[in-house]
Amino acid sequence: LDLTFPALDQVDLLTHKAGDAAYSIAVQPIRDMNGRPVARLVSVTDITKGFILSRNRDRIHIMAMAGAILLGLFSLRLYVTRAFRPLEVAVEMISKVAAGNLTQKLDTGQPGEIGTLSSSLNDMNKNLQHMILEITTITQRLISSSDHLSGVAGQIINNSEQNAERANNVAAAAQK
Repeated sequence: LDLTFPALDQVDLLTHKAGDAAYSIAVQPIRDMNGRPVARLVSVTDITKGFILSRNRDRIHIMAMAGAILLGLFSLRLYVTRAFRPLEVAVEMISKVAAGNLTQKLDTGQPGEIGTLSSSLNDMNKNLQHMILEITTITQRLISSSDHLSGVAGQIINNSEQNAERANNVAAAAQK
């Protein structure tokens, strides 16, 4: 191993990698009776297996986190799709009603605001159907009344013409 040691009086703990192997190196000064450092005690431990296990654990953790993130994204996508689908159906219904198709009906079994919106749209659609039915009925009555008034007006004109002819005949007879 190609190692660089600290000064003789310093304690150090190093990790050294050589090729595929990894080593933990502990350096401790040995002191004489006066407390001066005279040598080093160096302990070298092969930590390659532990290093590989640690690296494998890290990879497993990274893969587990990536899987959890993917699962979370998938769940979020599923939730958003399920949450907004009733709104898409409501928009489709409104478009069809706007195009004149009043036979549309929404499922009102949804919870919360979506159910309230669906119920309100169904009520609106039913009220529109009722209003159009009333308008149609009133229009038919107006047409019938108009036809009747037209007939009465025709009779009045006919009677007026007959009365005018009689008056002309009376006037002509009075002049003779």
